[in-house]
Amino acid sequence: MPRTSSRLKAKNRPDDLAQPSDLSSMENSSSTGAEQAQKKRKVSAPAKPEEQKTTVEASVHPNHETSKMPKVWKGVKGKRGLLKKLVDMPCDILLEIFGHLTVSDLHTLAASAKALRAMLLNRSLSYMLWKNAFARLAPAPPPCPEEISLPQYASFLYSRHCFTCNSKVADPLRIWECLSVVCKGCLSTEFMTQAQGEFQAGFVEITPRRHGKCPGTSIYKWQYFCPTYRKHVAVMENLKGKSEEQLAYVNQERAKLEYRRQHQALFNIWASAQYRAKVNDQKARRDVRENAIVEKLKELGYGDVLRRLEQRYANVYCGRSREKLPLLKGFISVKPLTDKEWDKIRPQVVEVIEKAKQGYVQADRKNLILTRTELLKEAYDRYLKGKPDVAPCSPPVRRLAKLEPFRTAIYDTPTGQDDAVLAVIENFDNYQPVIDSWKTHADEVLRKLMGTRYVGSDQVEHVLADIYRPRAAFKCTRCNKSAICYPEALTHPCLYAPDVPQTDPNVKWDFNEGPSKLERNWRAWSAAREVTNAYGVDFEAVTCKELDDADADGSSILECTRCQRSWLHETWRKALSHELSIHTPDSLGYLTDEKWRRQPVGKLPELQAKERISIAEYADYYSL
Repeated sequence: MPRTSSRLKAKNRPDDLAQPSDLSSMENSSSTGAEQAQKKRKVSAPAKPEEQKTTVEASVHPNHETSKMPKVWKGVKGKRGLLKKLVDMPCDILLEIFGHLTVSDLHTLAASAKALRAMLLNRSLSYMLWKNAFARLAPAPPPCPEEISLPQYASFLYSRHCFTCNSKVADPLRIWECLSVVCKGCLSTEFMTQAQGEFQAGFVEITPRRHGKCPGTSIYKWQYFCPTYRKHVAVMENLKGKSEEQLAYVNQERAKLEYRRQHQALFNIWASAQYRAKVNDQKARRDVRENAIVEKLKELGYGDVLRRLEQRYANVYCGRSREKLPLLKGFISVKPLTDKEWDKIRPQVVEVIEKAKQGYVQADRKNLILTRTELLKEAYDRYLKGKPDVAPCSPPVRRLAKLEPFRTAIYDTPTGQDDAVLAVIENFDNYQPVIDSWKTHADEVLRKLMGTRYVGSDQVEHVLADIYRPRAAFKCTRCNKSAICYPEALTHPCLYAPDVPQTDPNVKWDFNEGPSKLERNWRAWSAAREVTNAYGVDFEAVTCKELDDADADGSSILECTRCQRSWLHETWRKALSHELSIHTPDSLGYLTDEKWRRQPVGKLPELQAKERISIAEYADYYSL
């Protein structure tokens, strides 16, 4: 170990700052006396200003390259040791400075250094300091109990460390009746109920307690403070046989508990005020940081996005827009924003803002397209109102909007050119060519779905006229409807309803190319034959329109001769759906030629009464 140098002490230099050459000369026994004298003269020589500066820095900063850092300072940011000479100041000056501090500041200062702790815990020096600090508190906590000192009371009110395990907790549990700060992990060890075997019922009146949930259960019970309980047990054991002293001790402890319970409400008011002050302080600091981030984002050109974010959350949360901004990375911190930290969080924040910006761009485009589509729908309805023959075979407005020239007007016209869009929409000369072109394409798609048929021994494709006949029935892969005939096949809703609700309205599908498709129902040929036989027409020549006209006058109704319940239908389309969904080629009555009978409307009441009786009998039969 190097020797102590009086000259180094005189120059206020610690021994461990000696140069390596000096240390090696002390250990080298072969050095001559002249060399040692010369080295001593070099040490005693006045140091240059640069050397003096280095010496002062080394004495102030223990992390100097020639000094060894204490273990307690490892991980501490910033300069260390700058307040080591603070306790060397005159005591009256220190007390004058400390007189302006709050109770929480004094408590924190007492835990920062041993010398300051010794000064602040010296009753003769700091009693009035603590007393005046408590007097300035607003709202004031309950008066300090007599059994503890003011510094101990300050530790109970402001400490963030558990008194049992000494772990630091963000929001510890302060139990006024026990005068203890406990973390959640120590509740089970520091408190017990009367049901536990160790507890003696005679100490209930003098043991502090809390009403809380028992660990591992949802039951609330009175729980008693174990350290105080064990102290009472030990004291009463020592006073065994001394009834008067035991009684005096019990009365003393009962008086302490009575005092604490009388001031419980006042402590609750103070604790609530402290919690609100903490929350408000954190909110104010977060707002300062958020405003700084918002200003940074406005400088980057995201002011419009931030304004829309505030409006969005203002509508949802009744005006509290800034409180409910998205929890972007770095927004919720309470630390002031620095340029270094902004450079660190900027990529993540900008990424989130860019996603929000893209979402608003897509939403604006979607709203624009929907608004223009509504204008097209109004004009389209006015056009079809005077053309009843065209309406059944016309495309829905959502499909019309994706056909030229309406597609260019609705999807490709820039924002702000509404006059050009209206000029295309209000021009009725554009509608009929578009409808005819779409119908021709859709008819060809349906014809190809029909497949092929045999003429003699030859297999040929169906002609276009075949899709207009009842035997050309289709089924939907989405809703499983089994009897879709012309022209219903052109406008079936499932063909124009995307499976994904948030699909871009700009998506374009040709007829029968979306997620939902039509397929040929091969059973429809025989089913349509059975239904059309009731009309007395040629099955090979009759068209869907002719059957619709026959049902339009409402002079007849179709009756199924094979069913035991619900066999009456108003139109041939409903009868065909009934035939495909209820009956099979092997159903009862397959040897009967007349499976469907067309009855006059005058017999409708009689048929309906018969149907009700049959339905009741059918229900009774299957309920057995």
